[in-house]
Amino acid sequence: MYLSQNRFEQLKRYFHISPPYQYLPRAQWYEKFQPLASLLATKYQSLLVPESEVAVDEMMIQFTGRSVHTTLIRGKPIPQGYNVLALCDHGYTYSFLFTSRADSFAELNSHLYSGPLKLSPTSCAVYQLACTLPINQFFFTIYMDNYFTNILLLKALRDRGIGACGTSRPTSAEYPKEFKFGKKKPSFPLNTISGVIQRDVLVCLWQDNNLVRFMSTVHTITQRPGNYIEKRRRRPCITNSNRQNILRFFGDKPIATLSTPKIAIDYNNHMNAVDLADQYRSYYATQLRVSRVWMPVFFWLLDTSVINAWTLAKISTASSDDPSLPQSHHQNHRNFRIQLAHALTFSGYQSLNPSRAVELEALVSASPIPPANGRHCPGTVPLGNTHLSRRRGIFSLSTYFYL
Repeated sequence: MYLSQNRFEQLKRYFHISPPYQYLPRAQWYEKFQPLASLLATKYQSLLVPESEVAVDEMMIQFTGRSVHTTLIRGKPIPQGYNVLALCDHGYTYSFLFTSRADSFAELNSHLYSGPLKLSPTSCAVYQLACTLPINQFFFTIYMDNYFTNILLLKALRDRGIGACGTSRPTSAEYPKEFKFGKKKPSFPLNTISGVIQRDVLVCLWQDNNLVRFMSTVHTITQRPGNYIEKRRRRPCITNSNRQNILRFFGDKPIATLSTPKIAIDYNNHMNAVDLADQYRSYYATQLRVSRVWMPVFFWLLDTSVINAWTLAKISTASSDDPSLPQSHHQNHRNFRIQLAHALTFSGYQSLNPSRAVELEALVSASPIPPANGRHCPGTVPLGNTHLSRRRGIFSLSTYFYL
């Protein structure tokens, strides 16, 4: 049974979230969906223990309507919308914080860190997300990009027993003066690495195709086994600035083996946890074009819950030897969503019409699951990545809706 477009528009018109009876101490822009977001965040953290390597980065909830709390970042795949700071583990959103252009971080607890260092609000937000991890039982390493990485934050995380690694900017707080070169960058030989220790934090420079700046509290750059890994590298494009370095190591060969620092390999392998969550969500996004300011956040919470459920289903079925578990859960994303829609349909129909519930269950189980298609993901070609759909402000448009 399918839902017509007119019927769906009527349901969407009257869909509403009432403000909570017990208002927050100070009126916040997120007070309508804050109880739901807090409940889901608690569930996310109780259902999974993340792996040792997690990542912190920004997510964007697309919304182009009138709101002083949206952020505009030109050049991004989603240039305008609500900004969310999230901690993820291979696509699983473990914890998050809403941010606002007018009100900064929504649920920032500035008193969580009581050390002697003066952390910025952004660093305090990263520290708050890190404290949601079970750090008293396990050891974790957080990877972040140069927007968040600074010496004071990594020192505060180290004092709490949390490792951290990320790229950095020369303008960050207490960055070593010997690594500040001004506008004219020096030219180092390819694969050269140098570092100093500042507040128990390793600050290093690595000359790849460009000069890369790293900070870490879990890596070393000494010439010891395990700190460098032999890796086959493709020859970069030759320019006037890197011609000598590239020809010295590669010559006429398109591929060469270089001793790459482990800090760079670990960063490239573990920094994409938040990007995976965005990628999975874009394949089958439920967000529609709306004018109410809270509705895009509701759709984002719905999509995030489905992605986290799919991740848990993959982990549970892949690690279990029970033949009764449906193996399609961990085969692809599309099959999981189809079975989820069938399960929700049967659950709702059973409560409304128990006499025909058995008949409906037999009908649903007899219908075959269509094979996966699409090149970019199992089931469909991702929407929301074309220039036309971005101009229209639409993530994706579902044709049918299950009852």
